[in-house]
Amino acid sequence: MDAQNFEIALLRCKEVVENKPNCGLAHLLMGDCYLAMGCCDDARYSYRLALRADSPLFQAAARLQSLEEKEKKGGPGECKIFAEKIEGEIMDFLEKYVGSPTHWDIIVFFYRNPALMASARRLAAFLGKSEQKIKSVLAKLCELDLLMENNIFPIPLYTFDPKQELKEKLDMVMQAREDFGTRWQITHYLLQKAET
Repeated sequence: MDAQNFEIALLRCKEVVENKPNCGLAHLLMGDCYLAMGCCDDARYSYRLALRADSPLFQAAARLQSLEEKEKKGGPGECKIFAEKIEGEIMDFLEKYVGSPTHWDIIVFFYRNPALMASARRLAAFLGKSEQKIKSVLAKLCELDLLMENNIFPIPLYTFDPKQELKEKLDMVMQAREDFGTRWQITHYLLQKAET
């Protein structure tokens, strides 16, 4: 949340809610993510679920009241409504390279740390995933020429190594993420992938 990685924060909250549906704090944080992305209806719904799960959770009540007051003052246009489809090139990239939220987490990690070499174990600890799952995704991303496996050390280390054309596509996707509408659409795509 502090780093404004709302789509990843939203996925983490969703994982918590799947295991503990009555976790008020997870619903509260989901509401905060939705609100930050301009999705007021989803934020309102999450805040209500937070109150239902944990009625003394005063932050949810306060945020819900504030949201409703702002909408009364600003009218329905204050909260953005986004189109359902992501632009073609971005969607093509997601469909080819992002098979799951774990794929996305790893891509974002290496994109932000392009000079870093990381082991599957280190990535698993950092991302809070099983090492076996991380190894499987790393192998797939190497097959797709987004990452490179280095076997010069006792354990394989992975580096960010896309060809120029692929790097440009990834730059475009990451730049498009700066727009809240596109960010929400990518998050929606990732949530669908998490369900399958």
